Amino acid sequence: MVLHHGKALQQMLSEKGVTVEQLMTLLKCNRAAVQRLYRQSAIDQSILRTIESLTGIQLLKLMGTDNPADTGTQTGTDERMSEGEFAEVFLVEDSELDAHIFKLTFEKAAKARKLLVFLNGKSAIDKLLELFINSPEHLPSHIFLDLKMPVMDGAQFLENFYRLNLDPDHKIKIHVLTSSVFYSERQTFTRHPLVTSFISKPVNTAIISSIFN
Repeated sequence: MVLHHGKALQQMLSEKGVTVEQLMTLLKCNRAAVQRLYRQSAIDQSILRTIESLTGIQLLKLMGTDNPADTGTQTGTDERMSEGEFAEVFLVEDSELDAHIFKLTFEKAAKARKLLVFLNGKSAIDKLLELFINSPEHLPSHIFLDLKMPVMDGAQFLENFYRLNLDPDHKIKIHVLTSSVFYSERQTFTRHPLVTSFISKPVNTAIISSIFN
């Protein structure tokens, strides 16, 4: 029987007295993100190691995934972008946990494409502006945009993207990511002229496959 990582993680943390609220504080994420983590059948080792270091609980050994040769899923992504680095797809997401989950899904569904991660809208806008001025041929074709972020949130990102006219030929497809269930928010962004699609978290492989295949 294959171990369900999310359920096993939830049980282990609960037995050690780590509540959902405590995990939210440690990971700097909301309740929905923790609940999504507990629903994941397979969790990347980097996430488990992060939780292990924060809680002091030996999760990898307890879950039978402490194999030195197994370094986890490699996505070919790096949040530290260097000059001259380009990618077809941008993910704008401040939650490390949500970004890890997205990258795992992305790798399964769009293996040949490179993904760059930005922790807020401003860093993504800065990179887009740099590319627009210096290397417009390297602008991404897809942007997956979270709504709730510090510094510059999703709505502010869209405002700046439009104001700077970063995509005059309308070649970039922007997909809004959110865990919100509010109908009004969905209506606002599904009708936004810059938004191609509105996707609920966690993103699954079928959705990513439908976008790229």
